[in-house]
Amino acid sequence: MNSIDKKERYIFLVGKIEEAKQTIGRNLYDMGLYLSEIKQQELYLLEFEDFTTFLEKRVAIPRATAYDAIKISQEYS
Repeated sequence: MNSIDKKERYIFLVGKIEEAKQTIGRNLYDMGLYLSEIKQQELYLLEFEDFTTFLEKRVAIPRATAYDAIKISQEYS
């Protein structure tokens, strides 16, 4: 790869990183909203005895990540 190709690839990848950062933030916010509603409305009880088990077994999200997402969605609502 010559230096022009490298520079073009670099610019492209940096742009993709910026896009991904925005998508991650939005997806984390949305996930927090969904998790918050499931928790508040106790919808997890349709399949599981508690919210933590729902997180582990149904959506495979670590508890800390789930609560971080919920916190983010509450802070930016």
